[in-house]
Amino acid sequence: MRKIKALAAVLFCTSLLFGCGKNKDNDNNSQTQQTVAEVSTEEPKTTGSTGADDVPREAIDYSDTDEIFLGEWVDVSDGVSTLTITEDSPQTGGYFLEFTIYRTISGAANVNRDGDGLSVNQGFFDDNPSATVYTDNHSRFYGTLKKTDNGISFTITESESELVPAGTVYEYTRKSE
Repeated sequence: MRKIKALAAVLFCTSLLFGCGKNKDNDNNSQTQQTVAEVSTEEPKTTGSTGADDVPREAIDYSDTDEIFLGEWVDVSDGVSTLTITEDSPQTGGYFLEFTIYRTISGAANVNRDGDGLSVNQGFFDDNPSATVYTDNHSRFYGTLKKTDNGISFTITESESELVPAGTVYEYTRKSE
């Protein structure tokens, strides 16, 4: 008996959906079919590296932090180690950071705005050049970047690398051209 009631409910809903028994709505039914055809031919949205829909990087949203952080920087202690911060997709934080500590290590990270500074949301030290995939056998790190009187500071807050332990602070000035 339950199966008969369920089948009757399905048939009733189907008749409502497809307009069975209604002669006056033939034009409406063809309009519905046209709308379905239009939707089905729509191009799928492009997705970014995270699988989420692409979101444009609006300059107005990043203008304050862009002015402070974007560009090339040189470590004040050795004058050779470098840090480069570039624009990136908002899906990964809005900024990308690459750095080299002279004769020690290099790394890269996705970076988010964090108040008046920046925060590393996913970073990897390049301490195993023989790895075939960048994230394999590379030490992870997290950190913060803050504006200082003479440039910016980069503090490693968490680190899996023995070469650059948590708490290490680097001071940078803007690279001269």
